Amino acid sequence: MMAAVATLLCACNGNNPTGPSGSSGSESATEVHDRTASMYVGITGFNNKLYHFTGNPDKRYDILNKNSLSNYTRFVNSLNMANNTALFWAVEDNVNHLKNCQFPEDIENLSIVTFTDGLENGSGDFDDRFIDIADYEKNLEYLKNLISKTSVQGVKLTAYSIGIQGSDVTNVNRFTNTLENLSSGKGYSNKVDNMTQVNETFKKIANDLYKQNSKPQLTVAVPPQVRKERIVFDQKSATESKIYIEATKLKESPLKYSNITYVGCKSDSGSEVQGEKNGEGSTVFVFDNFTDLNGGKLSYTRTDLWYWDGTEWAHDAEYDGQNGARTEEVHKSAAIMLILDCSKSLEEQNRFADVKNAAVKFLETLAGAATSGNNGGNNGSDNGGNNGGDNGGDNGGDKGGDNGGDNGGNNGGNTGGDNQPHCWEITYSYQGFSQTAYVWATEAEVIAESRAMENEPEFSNYSYKRASANDEYSCYALNEGEKPEATYYIKHPWGTGEDKDWAWQEMTYVSKSKYVCYGWYGGVGANIGITPNDNLAWWIPESEIVMFDGKPDVGDYVCFEYNPETDVLGVRRQ
Repeated sequence: MMAAVATLLCACNGNNPTGPSGSSGSESATEVHDRTASMYVGITGFNNKLYHFTGNPDKRYDILNKNSLSNYTRFVNSLNMANNTALFWAVEDNVNHLKNCQFPEDIENLSIVTFTDGLENGSGDFDDRFIDIADYEKNLEYLKNLISKTSVQGVKLTAYSIGIQGSDVTNVNRFTNTLENLSSGKGYSNKVDNMTQVNETFKKIANDLYKQNSKPQLTVAVPPQVRKERIVFDQKSATESKIYIEATKLKESPLKYSNITYVGCKSDSGSEVQGEKNGEGSTVFVFDNFTDLNGGKLSYTRTDLWYWDGTEWAHDAEYDGQNGARTEEVHKSAAIMLILDCSKSLEEQNRFADVKNAAVKFLETLAGAATSGNNGGNNGSDNGGNNGGDNGGDNGGDKGGDNGGDNGGNNGGNTGGDNQPHCWEITYSYQGFSQTAYVWATEAEVIAESRAMENEPEFSNYSYKRASANDEYSCYALNEGEKPEATYYIKHPWGTGEDKDWAWQEMTYVSKSKYVCYGWYGGVGANIGITPNDNLAWWIPESEIVMFDGKPDVGDYVCFEYNPETDVLGVRRQ
């Protein structure tokens, strides 16, 4: 059994991939990362080699955000199954790499997330320490101690594990023990029974990590007088309030809050907070991770400032209750390593594709992309919003809206409206070969294009129709100016006889699940890659190619269709 582990890694110098003869293990040069709050994420695939995600040729990490997310998903989709499970080596190598990294001073989270469906059986090819099965438990105990004792810049490493027992696992107790020892203990080890639970567990961990990376920060601007104060959040008097911060302002330069107590709320800032003048006659105090007693968001519409005048609590009428305090989400830096098993045993029930999808969703959540615009809002979302969304909105959405949507609206949609842009499927013949294209355009524009092509002798049989729902994704992408998530290339012996030319061709993006390339069938399989690089490509033999309308003859003009979501290549005669 093999594993291709994706290890979210801020590692150090090294080539991609590394194998038993080329792995540098923990001997790595220190890397210094940008001094801004960021989510540092790297991925390592492992089988008989280690394949590290590379956002930069000289590094094994990148800053994960919505802009870089496509690079991560492209790498995950490029991982392939093979033999051997160098689980122990992958974990050790990545932890040791992480120990040699230097992060911004605001780093608050350091985590690894390991997924596997089986037991260690390949790390001995990397290091003789792991070669004897009799040492399995001893090596597992070593990794447990390595994880528990690892910290970077004072931040302790947290390790999560997810495991689904593969059919080749016979020692259930050893499998359970492996998951527990490769985690930070109870609550961090997750043994699940099916792929639905795998996906749910990945999602839960990603949400937890995302929340840890984003914390509410309270900023309060108060007068500079030295006195005892209460900042009240429930619009009650100082003596009746159930939610307040009480502190004594000390006469220092700058002023400082001391003897702080929290009632009905809490903060990581503790009992003393240093103040800072804001240049407008007030002193500003900041409270980190300010929440309610359950760690949730503390909602308030205004704050009131009360002070002790020596005999009773007095209300400060000059304090700005609407603007004197604000709470905002502040992101701290995090370093996360994702370790994904891509072993041959995941072929059963097509689990490997499910693991890839779960990993992509995990990354989307960390990037903050999974929660953007899904449940409505003022600027549009899947379920509506003032400016449009999939189910409506003032300015249009898939199911209506004031200014047009696919299923209607005041100014047009699928079932009404004049001269509104829509998704069109256009078919035509070019030099005798049938072609299909999808465009986002008005009907008038489509008709004009049709008339223009009538004057071109190489084009014929032009026709158009509204595209089906299954094909509309590509049109939306064109309309939004988006680029496909990944670029795919195909290498095949184009041509016949002596004219065969093994050359890389870039595939054309149609939708997230469809990339195409036209050419002459060579009678064998094809290489697929995210770059035109033989060393990073994967081979799909002819026996695994889906023949949509029967096997073509060598030399037939065909369309290759590749689905990156299922890693299936098909051929269709033209």
